[in-house]
Amino acid sequence: MSGVSLVICCHNSADKLPATIQRLCDLKVKRDVAWELIIVDNASTDGTQETAIQHLSEDLKKITRVVFENALGIRNARLRGIAESQYEYICFIDDDNWICPDWVDVVYDIMSKRSEIGACGGSGLPIFEGSPPLWFEQYKHCYAVGPQNEIAGYVESSAGYLWGAGLTIRKSAWADIISYGFPFTLVGRSGSTLSAGEDVEICFALRCCGWRLWYDDRLTYYHVIPAFRLTLEYLKKMHRGFGEACTVLNMYDTFLGSDFDIDNDYRGAWIMDSWHVIISYLRQQIAYMLKFDQLVWIKLVINTNFAFGKLCKILASPTNYDQLKYKICLFVFNAKSSKLRITD
Repeated sequence: MSGVSLVICCHNSADKLPATIQRLCDLKVKRDVAWELIIVDNASTDGTQETAIQHLSEDLKKITRVVFENALGIRNARLRGIAESQYEYICFIDDDNWICPDWVDVVYDIMSKRSEIGACGGSGLPIFEGSPPLWFEQYKHCYAVGPQNEIAGYVESSAGYLWGAGLTIRKSAWADIISYGFPFTLVGRSGSTLSAGEDVEICFALRCCGWRLWYDDRLTYYHVIPAFRLTLEYLKKMHRGFGEACTVLNMYDTFLGSDFDIDNDYRGAWIMDSWHVIISYLRQQIAYMLKFDQLVWIKLVINTNFAFGKLCKILASPTNYDQLKYKICLFVFNAKSSKLRITD
């Protein structure tokens, strides 16, 4: 059904939701654009559901559903939001994102006019609760802040993904990747655990099936960033999570960008991939030291945590790692082969 489903995935978000919902009450949506709001309470214990209902305006209550997802993890919350949505364009809004007043109309305009687009995203602006550190500009993309492309338009393969804040996916495109056996491996953030990557995994899967990504600078939102997330320790933890996710995401990227052997079961792949992580880490560290600047020590520390996350993911279970690589290989092969047959 044509329309926009806004999905907010929440875990213990009672302190964030009032301001976020206020911005949703201020949305200006054309009469001919159907839309709804779905708030997914992901195993919260702080009264998130009650807070959400309390702060909804009377008009917003008419098109809002608050649902509960007991399985912790942003992936599980997103899956619940997709299952609950009734419209074709599903837009994920973080619980600390304040979207622009014409967000729904812009999303509808983009997705309804370009049937080849599987997902679109926008640009984030920071609101700091405290002073930002010197390194923030260097790492702002880690906080879903800034533009995601140089200009509005298609996101080419060199970038290859959109982040989860403000990510809109086409429901029929989602059904498409599921039909080819999309494994959806990454759980993403789970409670206080800084896992990551489920949003990028969706984007890679869409690309495998021939869908395109779109960035539009009309889609703007404010991202409220509390002081505790602006510490070096938090940045290190994030990059450990990014590193763990990249072991999986690199599989998609490799199979997307080159031919591969479907008869290879990838037993022992963990050995070569582990060495690749170590060699890449050493090369990057040397490069940082040769291009010495005032942030070099931060870059060295962050790169170390990123590589550590990668190695931990691989070495935690080498057998599972090899099996996952083969599973993703099969998905990419089936998706790409089918699209080639359709094209021919």
